[in-house]
Amino acid sequence: MSQRILIVDDQAQIRQLIRFSLEDEDYQLREANSGAQALSTAMDFQPHLVLLDIMMPGGIDGLDVCREFKNRPEYGQPKVLILSAMVNQEAEDGARQAGARAFIGKPFSPAKLCKLVQALLTPVTPSTPGKP
Repeated sequence: MSQRILIVDDQAQIRQLIRFSLEDEDYQLREANSGAQALSTAMDFQPHLVLLDIMMPGGIDGLDVCREFKNRPEYGQPKVLILSAMVNQEAEDGARQAGARAFIGKPFSPAKLCKLVQALLTPVTPSTPGKP
C-alpha cells in the first residue's frame, strides 16, 4: 500500500517541483494551496506525511495547520515536514513546537527532500534486547 502525502504551498511552482521530485516513488500525492484547503483535504485523504509551507494567505498559516494535525486525532496525526523560506532558528523552533518532525529551508535540494521524505515514512522498528 502506498503512502499518502499532502503537499501544501500557496505557490503552484513549488507544489509542482515537489510533485516532480516525488512522483517516481510509490506515493499517493494530493495538493492544497492554503491552510484551510490543507485541513479539509487532510480530513478526507488522511495523509501519512504533510509537506507544509509556513507562510500562506487566508488567515491559517502552516504552523496553525501543524498544531491542528498534532492536537486533533480526526486528521490521522500525520507527520509534518515544514518547507519554508523563513530560514532561521526561530522559524525552525516554532515549527518543532507546533509539532513538525523536520524542517527544510527554501530553496531546497529535491534529492535531499526525497531522502528526508523516505526517512520520515520508514517505520522505526524497536531493537530486541540483547541483539544489535
